[in-house]
Amino acid sequence: MSAALSAHPAEMAALFGTATMPDKPADHIVFSEIRLDKRYDIEGICSFIITRYHLTQESKVNKNFLQWYKTDRITMTPADGIAITGLEFICTEAAYCFNLGASAGKCSVDAATLTSSWQGKEAAPFVLTASFGQLRVPYLRISYTEDDGAGIGSLNEGNENLPVEYYNLNGVRIDRPIPGQICIRRQGASVTKIISN
Repeated sequence: MSAALSAHPAEMAALFGTATMPDKPADHIVFSEIRLDKRYDIEGICSFIITRYHLTQESKVNKNFLQWYKTDRITMTPADGIAITGLEFICTEAAYCFNLGASAGKCSVDAATLTSSWQGKEAAPFVLTASFGQLRVPYLRISYTEDDGAGIGSLNEGNENLPVEYYNLNGVRIDRPIPGQICIRRQGASVTKIISN
């Protein structure tokens, strides 16, 4: 990582299908298809996986947008040494722009700009849920910076009182690790890689 990255957040765009982006940053990636329960890498920045929770519909890329169904979850896993600081899901129209649920950070929605956003500073896996309805997302802006560890601990003082979450090495949340399994244990801002007993 360059010194410039740690001083200023960088941006990457993910485009879905044949979508175009008016102010596309130099760094972008195109996903022509998305399959459930498959990990997708944005090299050096993060990976993501969509897990199906909707009973009748399946989140997928539909021509020129990601069709993200209600209750389906996206697990974002920052690359080593990276903290994700912002996500902007740009929607096709206000009817398909909803607030998100998140396991960490804060979410907001701005129907006027067709943006469902997440903000925080996460160097560990976190989960986003399409809580209220189907989102149609032609592209996603990802803001990130080097993870210096500063500021993350101050977000959740008293981690020992917070619930413990477990993730497999692909960043997918699991209920309980199997004995001998290597996994990620998260309690508030405290994140460690463990071998379960």
